[in-house]
Amino acid sequence: MNVFENIREQVASNLSGWVKISDPKSIWTIESFEKVNYNEKVIKPHCLKCVLANQCWFKDEDNKKPEEFDYSKYSLFEIPLAKRGLYHPNCHDKKIPIPSPKISDIAIFDLERRMDFLFEDKRGWLSSWGYDESDKVEVFHIIESLSKEAY
Repeated sequence: MNVFENIREQVASNLSGWVKISDPKSIWTIESFEKVNYNEKVIKPHCLKCVLANQCWFKDEDNKKPEEFDYSKYSLFEIPLAKRGLYHPNCHDKKIPIPSPKISDIAIFDLERRMDFLFEDKRGWLSSWGYDESDKVEVFHIIESLSKEAY
């Protein structure tokens, strides 16, 4: 890849309107929570909000990504620039521009477990729509496809 292709990709990423939230100091992501069961003592010194956003992609718009900390209420004396993080003081998260994701790039976290929950706890809804246990694979594919398209 030559220098101009690198520059073109960086400009395209900046203009795409999509960001990846990344904390280079944390191994924890939303996928970790099955292992740590939302125990904040285990993820310390990282906070729950940062862990849930870590390595995730968001449309860079209000109400489409986690709300950033509002520093307008604090002076630089109270919270100096060096301490101002994305979601709270001393936060390590960074907002990195990324190219607009394609449907094939999107992975839905824990979809099988969520589908099991749907068929166990929302059976009435599915029945009212004409689905039963034998339609589980079909419903799985419909929800996966529509979720990715909506994303």
